[in-house]
Amino acid sequence: KILGLLMLSISMHSCKQNVETDYMKINYPEIQTTSVSDRYFGKIIVDKYRTLEDIQNKNVKEWLHKEKTLTDSLLNRISYRDSLKLKLEDAIFSTNVRGGFPRAVNKKLFYARLFLKERIEKIFYRDSLTAQEVEIFDTHSVNDSNTTYDIYYFEPSYDGKYLACGLSPNGSEMSIIKIIDVANKKILPETIERAAYGNPSWIPGQSSFFYTQLKEIKSKSDEQTIYEDSKVKLHVVGNDSNNDPEIISYSRSKELISSKLDIPFLTVFPNTDMAVVSVARGSTPYVSLHYISLNSLISKKHSINEPAWKQICTPDEMITGFAVYGHTAYVLSFHKNPNGCLMKYDLNGKSLTNEILINTKDEVLEDLIQTQNYIYVKRLKNGFSQLTRIDVHSNEQREVELPFTGYITLKPPFPYPPFFLNSPSLFFTMESWNKELNGYYYDPNLNQVAESGIRTSGKYGNPADIIVKEVEIVSHDGVAVPLSIIHSKNVSLDGTNPTLLEAYGSYGISMNSHFDLGLLTWLRMGGIYAVAHVRGGGEKGDSWYKAGYKANKPNTWKDFIACAEYLIKNKYTSSTKLAAKGVSAGG
Repeated sequence: KILGLLMLSISMHSCKQNVETDYMKINYPEIQTTSVSDRYFGKIIVDKYRTLEDIQNKNVKEWLHKEKTLTDSLLNRISYRDSLKLKLEDAIFSTNVRGGFPRAVNKKLFYARLFLKERIEKIFYRDSLTAQEVEIFDTHSVNDSNTTYDIYYFEPSYDGKYLACGLSPNGSEMSIIKIIDVANKKILPETIERAAYGNPSWIPGQSSFFYTQLKEIKSKSDEQTIYEDSKVKLHVVGNDSNNDPEIISYSRSKELISSKLDIPFLTVFPNTDMAVVSVARGSTPYVSLHYISLNSLISKKHSINEPAWKQICTPDEMITGFAVYGHTAYVLSFHKNPNGCLMKYDLNGKSLTNEILINTKDEVLEDLIQTQNYIYVKRLKNGFSQLTRIDVHSNEQREVELPFTGYITLKPPFPYPPFFLNSPSLFFTMESWNKELNGYYYDPNLNQVAESGIRTSGKYGNPADIIVKEVEIVSHDGVAVPLSIIHSKNVSLDGTNPTLLEAYGSYGISMNSHFDLGLLTWLRMGGIYAVAHVRGGGEKGDSWYKAGYKANKPNTWKDFIACAEYLIKNKYTSSTKLAAKGVSAGG
């Protein structure tokens, strides 16, 4: 990240000093080309650079070496490169601590922090928001000479006695689950392997939890099919995990799982006697949902031949989020409305009746989470968040007044995020283009949002000299495309400013407002940063995604071009000082 920003800042500085390299005179290395033809959707596509996909090829290795030599020769000519690197590091590492998204059990809070300089992660808990924090675990306590662990996810039991913690060895996603005795700050001896998507879900009143486990590796073939035949199991604290009973699997749960690639997750909510299984299928964000009595699941009264699971929805109903309170299920569906609607299901016997609580048009329903008495729904419009509170007893809806215009996150960044918070208050994080990520909590009794104090801000956290402009520009076909423009208030709009324009535009993923400490150096040296919310992303819902998808894909780059032309026409920059950035599918 530092290297990329360093390159941009050097380029920007060169432009300002009128010492631009004449790029036409650079002798770029050449690669021997071999044309390969493929037929895609009835068209012949010729690829002259297929050779580059084989990085073991002798010619490719030589080409890469020449590219590196050329790059180093140019960068080493820049006298101020080291001082610029120090500026970037000073901003990026201005605070040593990252993290602090809490998981709540009544008034107790559990949260993890990453300490950058020490290269260590720790887990803390507090008996209340204002109580003294207590350190209960650090990753160095399980390190050995060959393994370093990172915290991948964690979930406290309902009484706060135990913490199931997913640990990632040596940067791998193939996590293990360890259990922490909170009072004694002790790691218990049992280990659950192959828990990349562990999703530990504790059973109220018991020292046991459900979890998802990938298949056991017994052969080379198993290594290649590791994501096939995932299982949900039940673990009791103190037992050998090798003997954990299988609850859901492809072989015994055909009413739930239609393919070996399906991954099941079992969730137990705090205010219901129902257990809900959600099944993820491939790269789609949509899940199928079934439910069952928790007591019958634990007591094993159901049998393979007589499925006891009842269906809430299929993947065709395009469900992305859900919550359960009592015998009522709340689901986010995109089937009837491409921008989403919140639907309420009555889980009453075999029949399900439903009603629509929220139906959107100009914004997107992006996420939901349940607390002890409320459902909270996050709405998104042009990359900015709004929050609605719904009373589970009366269905009354109320807007939550946020501290500023920005983007909120309701759940920690776990591989499979939790859908409930066992707390009377809601905890979330919030940030914007010019405001650092911080932790907040909402007290529904006072109807107030305040800082939680769990996260720590750095010295550059809320720069007063950085301003944000949100506009909508007209694309090639008359469609309005959102464009975010961030720059220093000291910048003159004279067409001379080096500008970085970025977009993604794939998979329905939004480029939401976020704070990047590394960009401060760029902005304060006179650079402009802009984000084009092009079609193919999710800023305006499923229809916005589909408008830049497959046959409509040209809209993605044409929207980007229209945003670039707007920046030039309105004197933010010029064509010679405008850089385009796209990563992965956004490339």
